[in-house]
Amino acid sequence: RIAEPSSPMVEPVGYSVIRRLDDFAYGLGLWQGVVANRDWSALRPVVTR
Repeated sequence: RIAEPSSPMVEPVGYSVIRRLDDFAYGLGLWQGVVANRDWSALRPVVTR
């Protein structure tokens, strides 16, 4: 894999940790919005065909 000169290479373990933290932050923000707005519609999946 060739990296851009301005972006450092990330080890696989480091990438996995960063990815999990990103997922956690997204979920936390989602739940904060649900609780703050008292609106559960953000948790319902949208299924389209």
